[in-house]
Amino acid sequence: HCPFCHGYEVADQPTGIWNNGPEVAHQVQMLLNWSRQLTGLRLADGRARPLPVLYARLPWQQASALPAQLGCEITEQVLVRTDASYRTTVPGVYAAGDCCVAPPQLALAIAAGNLAGAILSRELILGT
Repeated sequence: HCPFCHGYEVADQPTGIWNNGPEVAHQVQMLLNWSRQLTGLRLADGRARPLPVLYARLPWQQASALPAQLGCEITEQVLVRTDASYRTTVPGVYAAGDCCVAPPQLALAIAAGNLAGAILSRELILGT
């Protein structure tokens, strides 16, 4: 879960982070701004502490193989590479939403889809 999506609902509750990536230090600093009850979760030694809130950084993967099957370039972050108009690296193929926008949030996906649709419609009408 994302603290920007769910942070208000769980403010001031004991909070943990499940992340061993390079961004964990940034995550800790950010979450300490919202909750001073931040607690790390250690699994290696077998001990666990129940936490009402746990932000987990899980591996990202595309929900569909279609972009790769079409030949779209996939970035190191496992996102479909697009330009500012949501054109992929394959002519005539557009992508929008969680497959090409980070972080994966509903509002961003809706905005990207709306803009990509408007751009594609314009290009089809004008033949550009």
